[in-house]
Amino acid sequence: MTTKPPVSMLALAGFQSVSTNTTLDVSAQNQLINVTSAATITLPSAAAVGAGWTCRIRRESLTNQNVTVSRAGSDTIAVGSNNAETAIILAADGGYVDVIST
Repeated sequence: MTTKPPVSMLALAGFQSVSTNTTLDVSAQNQLINVTSAATITLPSAAAVGAGWTCRIRRESLTNQNVTVSRAGSDTIAVGSNNAETAIILAADGGYVDVIST
């Protein structure tokens, strides 16, 4: 999976509100996943969803609570030039990450 900085223009087609630890699946494609409390969002396997699967994970306004976006299995998360992250943390209110399966 790769991530894009918040300048990406994804064509989002739906919305999910999440308040607990959640594992995404293929049905989250093109969705805005709005996280409303501290939680870990586990991405689906890149092999299961295929290249081009996308979603945006957004951290709602949470006082002193982080949202962790975690890989599936042995997949890695590419952030900038680092292609080997296992997780990323959304620590800023309103912060988001666009996820694109490659």
